[in-house]
Amino acid sequence: MKTLWKLFFLLPIFLLLLPVKVLNVQTDRSCKFLLGKADLEVSYIHSVSRTEVVDIYTVNGSGIYAREQLWQQFDAGQPDSYDRIENGFFVKELRMHFTAVDYGFIPLNNATVKVGGNTVFANVTKLHFEVESLPLAAFVVDKLADKLMHEC
Repeated sequence: MKTLWKLFFLLPIFLLLLPVKVLNVQTDRSCKFLLGKADLEVSYIHSVSRTEVVDIYTVNGSGIYAREQLWQQFDAGQPDSYDRIENGFFVKELRMHFTAVDYGFIPLNNATVKVGGNTVFANVTKLHFEVESLPLAAFVVDKLADKLMHEC
């Protein structure tokens, strides 16, 4: 019977130590999202053309995959070819894998980050996101801290 109680006590501790894959999105603060499969969208106003640009990524436990880039005007630093036109945007299909992605913006870019269709950051000037492995307990503590501080 004592062995059963030990097992009952140790099983939750063991489960909290299991690693989970999370998407860590950092600006001046950090937000972590438990991964299954998520879409991450970075949208901003292009510094030269002053038109909207949208970069769309699919993120899962094996990494970050650039899926599409959408833009409205050909100008400096924008692709010179596209695959289709959709809702007033040129769309370039991408198939690139990343372990981490970094952006730098100026305030005029009005950069916004969405995860799963929900805005998590607005008006960012720096952005870093990556997939990382954490113990489940660390993820839970991080999410509780976010809730207490009304972030993420």
